[in-house]
Amino acid sequence: MMKKLTLTFDNGPDPDCTPVVLDLLKSRGIKSTFFVCGLGNQLHPALQADSSAGRVLLDRIRDEGHWIGNHTLTHTVELGTTIDRARIAQEIGGNQDFLAAYNPKKYLRPYMAGGLLSERTFSQQAIDFICDNSFTLVLFNCCPRDWERPETWPEAVFAETADIDWVMIIVHDVARYNSMPQLERFLEMVSAQGIEIVQEFPSDCMPVVNGKIVLPIDHLLCGDTPAKPRPFSAAAIPTINPPLS
Repeated sequence: MMKKLTLTFDNGPDPDCTPVVLDLLKSRGIKSTFFVCGLGNQLHPALQADSSAGRVLLDRIRDEGHWIGNHTLTHTVELGTTIDRARIAQEIGGNQDFLAAYNPKKYLRPYMAGGLLSERTFSQQAIDFICDNSFTLVLFNCCPRDWERPETWPEAVFAETADIDWVMIIVHDVARYNSMPQLERFLEMVSAQGIEIVQEFPSDCMPVVNGKIVLPIDHLLCGDTPAKPRPFSAAAIPTINPPLS
């Protein structure tokens, strides 16, 4: 069976990086998914997608056949660190309100400080919101941490996924990370190994589909008590999130 690869981009769109990525994908006939945040912030280089410049880029992403997903409104709240239903509704639903024209299938990728899936990923209240509102969770099986190793993340993907038949990776179309100059080299490596690039998501990376839990998620839940935020999240929650109305 031919190995498959699904390519996804988080944290954009970025006016200095996303157009370059789109040009490369178009030249190779590749379709992917971009998970975006509605608001920018000062502690993380995520562009404010809900802006005139952001919407121009989102229009292009959609018009060129890529999918657009929800990566939470502010990219600051690990959903396993809060049981505040209003905050959860703001982070997920607030971003979805903005993305409704781009994301009819309601794909959601949670914010994960450091790209780590853990008990900080969801609280039960967050899962309840996701299920009640018919979201599909789109996780991943490879996060090569391109923000930490911008030159060598392509090698990391192959080293970490040798035994995976269908790989779904997260990389970041954010100029500040300076990792996307390696994207063309990575795609050449993929082609040389005969790996098929597809837009669809592997089923084992989607534990909730249209609001129905289809795979075990206990390892992603904080339990009865919210998990302790990592330092970045702890700093971001009071200083970046817009006030609840």
